Amino acid sequence: MNKFFMTKILAILFGLVSANAMAQGRSGYISLADKAIQIISDNSPRVFIYDTAIHDSGCGQNTLPVLTLDGSTTLGKKIYSMLLAAKSSGKKVDIVTEGCWVNGNYPKIFAVYWKD
Repeated sequence: MNKFFMTKILAILFGLVSANAMAQGRSGYISLADKAIQIISDNSPRVFIYDTAIHDSGCGQNTLPVLTLDGSTTLGKKIYSMLLAAKSSGKKVDIVTEGCWVNGNYPKIFAVYWKD
């Protein structure tokens, strides 16, 4: 095989592997008013949102997205505040996940969109 053909095959395979490794899932616009939210403070601080279907996440627990609260950034805290505001106000949010947390089980929250 020539070098050009092999390079093309490797690029395609790499693209397919990368797309599967970081599949994005979405909840669609939903209300959090009736959802249980749990915050856990240990060596891996995190927030779970119960009974929230995440479509196309590729993770084992598609109804339990998790927001990890990394101490090196305040973004997780801001997303958590946004989720609580949406829950208390009855506004709808679209939860977007990227990748899975803990052995491919829980969809990891990557972004949240607010709908007025």
